[in-house]
Amino acid sequence: MISVAESLARFGLNPEENFYSREALEKQIEAYFNHVVCDCPVSNKYVYCVRYQENDLKIITENHQELYLDEEERGGLAKEGTLKAVSEALKHPRKIVFLYSPPGPVAFEKGTKYDKVPPYTSGQLYLMISNNPDQVEALAISISEEGEAKFLKEIDMKIFQGEDKIGKIKYYLSNPFVTNMSLDQLLEKFAIISKEEDFIVYQNVHGHKFSLSRVVQLVKKGWKRQIKPIPSVNDLVPQGKIKPFFAYLKALASFFPQGQSSLRLAGSCGGGEVTWNQISSLLDSFTKVAFAPLSPFYRAKDFFLPYFSVADSDEYGPLNFECPHCLSEVRRPRHQLLESCPYCNGDLRCGSSE
Repeated sequence: MISVAESLARFGLNPEENFYSREALEKQIEAYFNHVVCDCPVSNKYVYCVRYQENDLKIITENHQELYLDEEERGGLAKEGTLKAVSEALKHPRKIVFLYSPPGPVAFEKGTKYDKVPPYTSGQLYLMISNNPDQVEALAISISEEGEAKFLKEIDMKIFQGEDKIGKIKYYLSNPFVTNMSLDQLLEKFAIISKEEDFIVYQNVHGHKFSLSRVVQLVKKGWKRQIKPIPSVNDLVPQGKIKPFFAYLKALASFFPQGQSSLRLAGSCGGGEVTWNQISSLLDSFTKVAFAPLSPFYRAKDFFLPYFSVADSDEYGPLNFECPHCLSEVRRPRHQLLESCPYCNGDLRCGSSE
């Protein structure tokens, strides 16, 4: 099988990750496709409950699990910054709190599971709001280095001066920024700015550029949890008890463009360029180990084998088509239609004018 360090570097996945419910796994796979595979600059909204245990702040996900914050990521500052930002959001209800994690090294020292993971190539801006005394809502916005200074200036964050990348990371993760704006006020401000200068906030690994006005649209959709990079995770992941890592690979195989030998993944969670041979080889190892004929999971092999078929059409027509919005080559899962483009999030429904 594959090591944790190698998997994080290649796929942006931890093969040892476990989930206590299928619902949690499905949500995480959807987030993985949105952020790592499609490299959309905006996430869907997350809702966290906050609990205090012996004066320690605990962040609880919607799946009733404590949010995992890795001590090894950026010397523990990613964890400390998140806890501090959540605490500030609770102190300032209905006001946006920003936490910025700049581009640069994932870990500050050697000997971690991130040794093979390349530096983050883009920044992540976390937007948090508390509308209830024990709850925080949040989403993430990706920012390219080229658009960083302009974007941070527009939200009134201090611009770090100097070339010290680690110093810059430490500064921003140690200083969450509390604003006086609500989400509506922020979006209204951005709408006005974009009419004067619709600058590029993010360019993803597929070469698609996202202007400020487009990011505003995606934030509105993300806050309503309407960013859907794939039709239905439920249709891609076999039912029953299954290894999470296999489920990720299974979904990734279904998304792989027909006739394409490699696929570029976003690097902000690890991951680089993956090949079809790498994915199919790992899937094959799962079929030999987890799907032995005496195993109750043996029948599940029929679920993913159709994705290895060379047929390029189904009852809806060609599997590969060109997005009318961004002109990207898109491949949809067999026997399913897409509602939106996985690369630009443009509406693909018939008769849509969006």
